[in-house]
Amino acid sequence: MRNTSVRMTMACIGLVCCAGTAQAADPDWTGFYTGLTVGTAMGKAEMSLNPTGSFNGPSATDINDGNFWRRTTDLDSTAFTGGLYGGYQVMRSRIVYGLEGEAGYLGLKESSSVTARVPATGGVYRLDQKVETDFFASLRPRVGYVPEAFSGSLLLFATGGVTLTHARVDQTFTQLNIAYQSKGLAEDKMLVGWTVGGGMEYALSKAWSLKAEYLYAELGTIENNNVPGSPAANAAYRTNNKAELTSHVLRIGTAWHF
Repeated sequence: MRNTSVRMTMACIGLVCCAGTAQAADPDWTGFYTGLTVGTAMGKAEMSLNPTGSFNGPSATDINDGNFWRRTTDLDSTAFTGGLYGGYQVMRSRIVYGLEGEAGYLGLKESSSVTARVPATGGVYRLDQKVETDFFASLRPRVGYVPEAFSGSLLLFATGGVTLTHARVDQTFTQLNIAYQSKGLAEDKMLVGWTVGGGMEYALSKAWSLKAEYLYAELGTIENNNVPGSPAANAAYRTNNKAELTSHVLRIGTAWHF
């Protein structure tokens, strides 16, 4: 399913690259435009956990044995993304500059569960992690160049700006042999981040264009430190938790210029 989604997106981008076989009628890139995009997002959530304090039992043995909880876990996922966008731009000679905004769906979702046993103490520990995104928006300045070829129909552009992403992130550290649990992350919030990328756009006519673009986004970070567990009497340690979300996006779009 993931490979199929990527292949479909790459095939659509190929269509944009081949669109130069048609000729638009003297396009002028100045003005307002609106459209929609579809594509593939490849996301990563870099999850980290670092317990501190005394474990139930010989703490030095448990803390040093394997350190499976003192690590960074990458939760990778590939998913559909799509949405609406619009903006305004001005063409001066062969330079095009403007501002573009978008809002849509970013369907990243992945989870992990890892269990470790410490034979010397009988300690059994489990780390459960999950990340999910749905809403994505950005506001990005855009600067482009129109080559002499293709009768001014082809626009090459670079873009970058701020992002807003709705994410749900969970991370729970459990000591199973004594029924102790520290829910370090249980966040459902909007994240502020940034994105940068570029692509090409081809004018099919004075009113319609087709584009292909790539974006890299640092979606944001969720951090929650010194989190106690329950019941507190069973273990005197706390957890430091962090999740950093990033995404690579390949997509195509069509726009109406007015």
